[in-house]
Amino acid sequence: MQTSDNKKYYVVALSISSIEYAKLYRGQASDVLARSETGEKLRFPARSLQPFLLNDGIRGRFAIVTDQQNKLIKIERLG
Repeated sequence: MQTSDNKKYYVVALSISSIEYAKLYRGQASDVLARSETGEKLRFPARSLQPFLLNDGIRGRFAIVTDQQNKLIKIERLG
């Protein structure tokens, strides 16, 4: 985790199939649990990943940006 400008930055690698992500729409899942590259456990709303959903799911490295109280500010795809 890095901090700057009163924000926290976490980097996570995600590999979520479209079938797993579809559980959100069936009400079986609402949050994503992930571990950052530096070992922190993160929980954030699955719906925040919708812009990154492709036919085969969600794959790649992402920056999770939160405020100092760990409220999600944004998610960005890296490289």
